[in-house]
Amino acid sequence: MDRLKESKHAITSKAKETRRMIMTMTGAQQQLERRKREKAAKKKEDGGGEEEVDHEWELDGIKVPRELINGTILTKISESKGKSPKDKLFRLDADQGKVIWESKRRGVIHIENIKELRLGSSAHSEMSTLLPDQDPLKIQDRWLTIIYTVEDEYKTLHVIAPTTQLLDQWYTTLVVLRQLRLDFMAGVFHGSSQESELWEKHHFSGADRSKDNKLSYSEVKTLCRRLNFGGTEDEVKRRFKEVDIGHKEYLTYEEFREFVRQIRERTELRAIYEEVKKGKPFTFQVFEEFMRDCQKVPLHLP
Repeated sequence: MDRLKESKHAITSKAKETRRMIMTMTGAQQQLERRKREKAAKKKEDGGGEEEVDHEWELDGIKVPRELINGTILTKISESKGKSPKDKLFRLDADQGKVIWESKRRGVIHIENIKELRLGSSAHSEMSTLLPDQDPLKIQDRWLTIIYTVEDEYKTLHVIAPTTQLLDQWYTTLVVLRQLRLDFMAGVFHGSSQESELWEKHHFSGADRSKDNKLSYSEVKTLCRRLNFGGTEDEVKRRFKEVDIGHKEYLTYEEFREFVRQIRERTELRAIYEEVKKGKPFTFQVFEEFMRDCQKVPLHLP
């Protein structure tokens, strides 16, 4: 019986791969993607789904193709025994830093949680294990394995793109976005107000567990603790109250931006600066004296 099931699964997998190859060669794959996008657009008109965009996303020279934002069909390969590969619509939310697909379970990857992007040329063992009846050489140029974490637990996503060009788009875009998101998580900015705003949007949305577009003190405190951001609990509470207009006991997005701005201002450094210069210009001599007398670090100049 087990042998019969395995034979049936092998025949089904072979037939599906043949169908995908034919669809790609004849252009039917592109028609399928267009129909799925039309279906998503209709769903949006009916009050659900995502609005399709007609332009690419760009930030400081990093571009995300609109095709990835609107969604492309990728074949998801399951690690569960007996599950056949399935074509799914994968979308890239560049603002929130997420890869999203339809799923009964989670169906989302936070890009900063990606640990490794493995192309087919270095994933032959996965291909041989999950698709034993397929020749790895025929699909390796369209294969991508994403290793990521969900609450410190490692997860794996395997997909096959209909074309090598689409696979390259996904891979290169995820590589640069991942580094950008990691910079945001570390609070590293490159002088762009757009970057700063994107960081704020990302963390505001992530901290808003109740999804009501406002942050309670508990949500702000949890965020600050997770990012090691904002000082002591008393300092966080004081700043929260200062920007909470009307004492609502929650922050709107604009109030959250002011909260972050105050933290970045480093008022304690400003106080030290004013104390050191004592109303005089902050010259190199003043700085040298501060380093020698207060910090006990003499400067050895060439």
